Amino acid sequence: MTTLEWRRATKHDRDLLNGFTCTPKPKGGARKRVLSHPMPWERQVQAWFRADAITSTAKSAGDDQQLWILPDGGKVVSAYAHARCSLVTYQGPQRLLMALAVSLEHRRTDRKVADSTFEHALSTIKAAEPAGPVLVLGKIDTRNKASLAMVGRFGMAHIDTLMDQDGVELGLWAMLID
Repeated sequence: MTTLEWRRATKHDRDLLNGFTCTPKPKGGARKRVLSHPMPWERQVQAWFRADAITSTAKSAGDDQQLWILPDGGKVVSAYAHARCSLVTYQGPQRLLMALAVSLEHRRTDRKVADSTFEHALSTIKAAEPAGPVLVLGKIDTRNKASLAMVGRFGMAHIDTLMDQDGVELGLWAMLID
């Protein structure tokens, strides 16, 4: 059995991330015209990882943005990104878990891949802010039942409801880690 190793993504991973698929293609209508995606939040996250994650991470060095991938045989199994932020009033360090996704091939594995990805994200967040308790924040589309269930399993609490630039309702979730 091969042991997979997490690593920070670099500019050389652009092609690898461009092939990262974490949501199914939308089905076409009667004339094969693509209808709206049934899970637009997944499509948005996939588009970010494919097109913007590498550039965003390079441009956000001041916020210590980190992009992590779990590669396997030329594909990405799972990926996430986090960065320093100041979204809420809190005296200590804050980090926003910007995106977290699992490839289609590795979903429905009794949550094992998603949960281990979240656990790895928490460990790298803590390592990035070793001075004290870190407030971990996440913005989650309120229709995204799988992510809402995952953050609930890990003890994150819903602290606010926000609207994104497209008018989509996002829950702001938080947890303190030592």
